[in-house]
Amino acid sequence: MKRCDHTHWLSFGTYGNDTCLLESDRLQTLTHQIQDPDTQQPRLFVLIGNGSKSQALRELFGIKKRRKFRSKRDAGEIHLHLDPSTIFHSRPILLADSDLPQQNLRGGVPAADKCHETIRRALPRVGGGLSHDVPDGSTDKIYYHLLLPFADVFCFFSADVGGFRQVARHLAVWLENAQLSTLPRNTRPRVVIVTEKIPPGAEREKEAIKAFLWLLREETTRDLSEQISDIHVVALLPDRRISPKARYRHLKERLLNESDEVQNNREINRTLFSVTHFAALFTYACDHFSQASEEPFDFIKASRKQNPIAKDLAEHISIFLKRIKSAKELTEFAAPIIASSILLDNYPPDTHGKLLSLPNSPPQKIRESNLLASV
Repeated sequence: MKRCDHTHWLSFGTYGNDTCLLESDRLQTLTHQIQDPDTQQPRLFVLIGNGSKSQALRELFGIKKRRKFRSKRDAGEIHLHLDPSTIFHSRPILLADSDLPQQNLRGGVPAADKCHETIRRALPRVGGGLSHDVPDGSTDKIYYHLLLPFADVFCFFSADVGGFRQVARHLAVWLENAQLSTLPRNTRPRVVIVTEKIPPGAEREKEAIKAFLWLLREETTRDLSEQISDIHVVALLPDRRISPKARYRHLKERLLNESDEVQNNREINRTLFSVTHFAALFTYACDHFSQASEEPFDFIKASRKQNPIAKDLAEHISIFLKRIKSAKELTEFAAPIIASSILLDNYPPDTHGKLLSLPNSPPQKIRESNLLASV
């Protein structure tokens, strides 16, 4: 299919009596633009707002709306961009953004979008209604069901959203409705709230976050740490006092610092994915969302989707262990065989062969690979 430059990624759409989740191939398109998607590990920033958000995208990352293709976005769409300066970086930056307010569901895919592929997943009906009670044009469900497990930072532009109170209401909806994450708490995304109402400075920003948390407690009793690992307020300098780039420099530094913390924690917990795996797992997450499952998205189960665990695995292990006659055989033979077999089964076919072909494979790795291959 001919390459296009549309940025639409996710939205809801109505088709007859069905409400659908629309997922374009935008993420896959950007994956192909990255130098080495099998080794590079992406950051995902989600920016929520209108004018201030668009200006920040332009000044921070050089992202501009492409008027060539569409003069006006449909409300409730989420668009995806790649920071061009990070294409060769070990951790390229993906930027998702959505315009507010959201008013109407999309009636279908606009004509301009037909130059790329869009997956349409119908949301199931329960009792004559939709199992996903999707408000008109609301993308909140996409945020807290799909993007929370993948994003590093959510950035709210309070001037666009309607102030701290409205940001608190959005987060309260997330906390009340989001499924519990299967990932460790310290790997969960962080929230940055951008304001133009207070003077910049660490002390003022600390006072502002205390005020915000007080507002949030008025909206919900749920624990913020169930979904968010940390939250901060960033104050912008008054407009036109300094250059736009200087005005947003502090915000960019904060976004990168918060992302670094999340990424480091994910690396420690082995939940930091390559670009290739990120894209594949996100597609599985969309499938999971469209099934209206009560269970949270499980990265481990998703990674086994093409290689499910045998239903009779326990029976086979039991038969094998019945042939073990001593504790020595159990510890020196049976346990290593079972462990190495399970380990090998977690790798795609021919993985050990690829490891052996690497010119700098250390001897220990080669011995381990030969052991796995012999099981």
